[in-house]
Amino acid sequence: MSICIEKNENLNNTVHDLEQTIRKDVSKEYSNPSVFRNQLNEITDKMPPVLNVFEKAFINYEKNKQDTEAQSILNTSKNSLEKLITELFMLENNIDKNTEDLNANLKLLYEEIDILKKENKKLKKTYNQFESTADASDEMLGDFQTIYDIRYLKAWSISISLIIGIYMMITIFKPTTNTVKK
Repeated sequence: MSICIEKNENLNNTVHDLEQTIRKDVSKEYSNPSVFRNQLNEITDKMPPVLNVFEKAFINYEKNKQDTEAQSILNTSKNSLEKLITELFMLENNIDKNTEDLNANLKLLYEEIDILKKENKKLKKTYNQFESTADASDEMLGDFQTIYDIRYLKAWSISISLIIGIYMMITIFKPTTNTVKK
């Protein structure tokens, strides 16, 4: 009995830990996908103008490699393009990190669920044993009640039969007194 109580307390602790894990505010721990989508949209919106500027600056620079202004514009547009590529790379890293963290937490949840499923199977088995024992006890109690009822009726019928038998014996074997008239 104490083993069952200890297992039940352990199960309650495990369930409590699982509830705490689930109740963590996911929106605070993980970035919302719409945030990533918005950042990606911002980068893709910036990309065409920067590419156009870079393309024009590259053509102007290739036409006249000695022109320092064309070289300066090319370097500026190249830096802008590299900045966008860096932002895109950082966004990819953030998404990957967020996905890895989410997968790790999901793995922990699945492991805890498996542990709880195993514990639940054990508890169901124990419950079924207790229930079958209780059912057997109820059947035995019902059987004893039937036996008691039969014996009770038998005892009363014997008692009534004895009383009737004694009465009949008394009436049959009653000494008759003959009184003679004088």
